[in-house]
Amino acid sequence: MTREADGLPKIPENKKDTAFWVEGTTINYVFGLSPTKDHLNLNTMLKAGDPIVINWADCSRDDYVVASVETIEPNDASFFDQSSGGVTVYVQNESATLVIHGERPVVQSNEIPEATSESSIQIDLQILDFTQPDDQTIQFRINLTNQGANAITLTDEDIALIADNGPEVAALKIEPVMPQELRPGDILPLTLIFPKPQGTSAVLRIFDVTFEEYFQ
Repeated sequence: MTREADGLPKIPENKKDTAFWVEGTTINYVFGLSPTKDHLNLNTMLKAGDPIVINWADCSRDDYVVASVETIEPNDASFFDQSSGGVTVYVQNESATLVIHGERPVVQSNEIPEATSESSIQIDLQILDFTQPDDQTIQFRINLTNQGANAITLTDEDIALIADNGPEVAALKIEPVMPQELRPGDILPLTLIFPKPQGTSAVLRIFDVTFEEYFQ
């Protein structure tokens, strides 16, 4: 769908099984749903953490979870903002617009065995944003949380990208500069830039935690 000026695109009516992607929304993906009865009642059916799956025409997919659901004025187009990543699904009728906001899921890690269970590494990996700055690179913004009982040290060797079961590829750039120590409970924001792999998916690895990202 094409958005005209600052308004909302006209979404076809009575299309129950189709979400219409709004052209130009490539960071915060925006989709419109037909104003059917079921769609207008999604606010009573969805809760935070429910899955949102985007199945693209090229057979790739993106996975998100519901972050929040709100009702706004019918002509409020603020949810088209592209300053941060995510997914937004909206249903508009004459009186209001139902807006569903989605975010990347938090990846729960398993313990990485060490010499003893007391020294095992426990981390949470949250994908905040995924972008393609140019034709040659891809970028992740993430939060890494130390949920273990001991401090851990993150180095360049602990971060890699794997594409199509190929060899691991090191990041071109990591911010902040490694190494970084995380004490128990610490949250470390990271920006990771990798060379863009061939294909439509790649696996990000930090320690032994992995997350598969699909892209176009």
